[in-house]
Amino acid sequence: QLPTMWTYHGQVYLSMLIGALPIMVTLKFNSDSFVHILRSFLIALLIAGVMSYGLQRSCISIFATIDHGVGVVLAGTPVAWPSNYQWSTRLTRALTFSHRPCEPGSVDGPCQIYLTAANNLSSEIIINVPGDYSRDVHAAFVDGLTPGAVVEFWILADDKIVSDVRRFRTVPLSGQVTIAVGGDAGANDLGQRVSEQVAKYDPYAAVFAGDVSYDNSLIGCACIWDKFLSNWDKIRVKPKDTSSSASLNDSQGYMIPLIFTTGNHDLGVNAQPSRQRYDSHDCDMSVMRKLRPLYFGYFAFEVHDGEVPEICRRSNNHLHVLGHTTFLWALDSDYGEPAQSTADWIPVAYYRAGGLEPRPRRHMAVYHMPMYPGLSSPGIWAQSTRLREVWERDLFAKSVSIIIDSH
Repeated sequence: QLPTMWTYHGQVYLSMLIGALPIMVTLKFNSDSFVHILRSFLIALLIAGVMSYGLQRSCISIFATIDHGVGVVLAGTPVAWPSNYQWSTRLTRALTFSHRPCEPGSVDGPCQIYLTAANNLSSEIIINVPGDYSRDVHAAFVDGLTPGAVVEFWILADDKIVSDVRRFRTVPLSGQVTIAVGGDAGANDLGQRVSEQVAKYDPYAAVFAGDVSYDNSLIGCACIWDKFLSNWDKIRVKPKDTSSSASLNDSQGYMIPLIFTTGNHDLGVNAQPSRQRYDSHDCDMSVMRKLRPLYFGYFAFEVHDGEVPEICRRSNNHLHVLGHTTFLWALDSDYGEPAQSTADWIPVAYYRAGGLEPRPRRHMAVYHMPMYPGLSSPGIWAQSTRLREVWERDLFAKSVSIIIDSH
């Protein structure tokens, strides 16, 4: 169950009652008349109720398509879009009929279906299916797949097929493998056009190095992930050999598994963590102040004892294996936990992957915050300095061939 609006109705109603008190004080009424006092209170409660309802489940997001809220242009932003800042609430989304994750006419089946990479892209995958209304996300780990194969699947509910046939490719053990790496995408039309171009290069996986949808860890911004996932569900690799895929029509193709790393706009943080943020020991999805960001609810990139871990147990860092030759390290860059904690995690993950034979010879690292940023912000340089002090010495001395950052 995702940490969305369903967890804090009580706080909204409480704020409505508290907000009614100062409004009632400002209203003129005859203190000698109980009827007048009651009428004034009811009027104040109505005003506060409308204000509370209008602001409930607020979402503030940059680089988002304005389709269910209010958009403004931010001065100094790097992209001169007509609207690059979105503020929406429960009320604005209801008025624009965008208060449900499913697009109109698609409620008979899953809203979106998307794939996340497990440890070994040659033989494993995680299939994710968000619910229509409750925002439960069903995540199924599938292993034992054949390397270099085309896999077909579909979704059943109550013994009834509720989706079209989906297809994806597993990574071959040898030969050329293409992956796409980017970041700072946002739920917008420009990002969608970039994804459409990327799909033409036949990637086996798409890596987003942080700041994926810019939801800023606001639980009201589930609508931003709805938009991003609905867009991504349309991105497919088209088969080159149409003779062997005669059953595919123009709208179908191979789904592309996702790999994400944590960014500041995914976790809603910028300051240096003194310890692990959203620690599993402190996580409680039923308590408002102990919720983890939506990022962890929607996406799992690891498996524990053959099962996808619960939201509270999901890690900031994960390792992926491509074929016989390559390790892909998806790392948190001093946002979810200190840089030293990530550096300590790497040899443990490497040891646990020791059953792979032959041992992969090539290492790639993907993360959000650059060690050598192009911006002169003191805060950014302080964070990048912490990364250099730890990672350059302990991590990249281990022959990492390719490093890709974002921000």
